[in-house]
Amino acid sequence: AVDGEIVRPNSIASRELAIRLRHPYSLAYAWFHLTVLDLWNERWESVRDGAVEVLKVADEHEYRVWQALGHVLGGVAEAHLGDGQAGVERLERGIALYEDLNTPPVFWPAVLALRARALSLAGRGEEAYEHVTRAVEDAGGARPTTISLFTLKADIQVMLGMLEEAEATLWTAFDG
Repeated sequence: AVDGEIVRPNSIASRELAIRLRHPYSLAYAWFHLTVLDLWNERWESVRDGAVEVLKVADEHEYRVWQALGHVLGGVAEAHLGDGQAGVERLERGIALYEDLNTPPVFWPAVLALRARALSLAGRGEEAYEHVTRAVEDAGGARPTTISLFTLKADIQVMLGMLEEAEATLWTAFDG
């Protein structure tokens, strides 16, 4: 409860609570996770706008992890919105920042998947394939939490004309 009011656990409430508490780290955290939800729902304009909000808070308070991830999300949005090369450049700037941080390795496959997605949108399928393959390997195999990595890999395989491999990848995901 905050100020005697029960706060329900959802992303909008999280952002509003962070604003009311004037707690910038929580605000960056909430904006980032709202933006990830938009990414999962393929609302690319909202992802772009959310990345801007993450970066506003992160830059003002020098929150390096949120700066890095804000650039990564912004880059993926930019690539989806039509400028693949600029999106990849922005994403790579974010990844360079991210790699200098001491972050839990469990998040690295997701970052690699975002890199692969942006690269594929920029028409750089071979590079995208390398990164998504590494993401799958780093994630440790097919399970419910990694199925999206396998579907991304299959999409990239189709892009590269690797149709039999794409089918095998999807069967692996299904079996997982």
